[in-house]
Amino acid sequence: MSAKEFEALPDEGTIDPLRLRTMQSDIKREFNTRDRKPLENTIDDIRNGQNIPPVRIAEINGQTFTLDHRRVVAYRIAGKAIPYRKATQQEVRIALKKQRKMPTRDDGITIKVKRR
Repeated sequence: MSAKEFEALPDEGTIDPLRLRTMQSDIKREFNTRDRKPLENTIDDIRNGQNIPPVRIAEINGQTFTLDHRRVVAYRIAGKAIPYRKATQQEVRIALKKQRKMPTRDDGITIKVKRR
């Protein structure tokens, strides 16, 4: 998705998760929650219509990236549109700092789920 397409998006909505790039080359199977919820459980929740918090998206270097990688992967696998909200500038700055200049192999097109 181009910067122009991103700009035309409303601040909140739903989007095809395949249109979002990721800032990481891989993710763990478990969420960073107290209960370490497995990715597979979230996929089931999505397929069963449970409310999942929206992912944050941002335009970075002319492309649209997510700041919430596991949820994007879960929605991709579930084959469902994903709720989103545009990230604040502060959220983007923090994410870029954490990602150490976005260590992806293919500019965020693919992401690998690590084995347990």
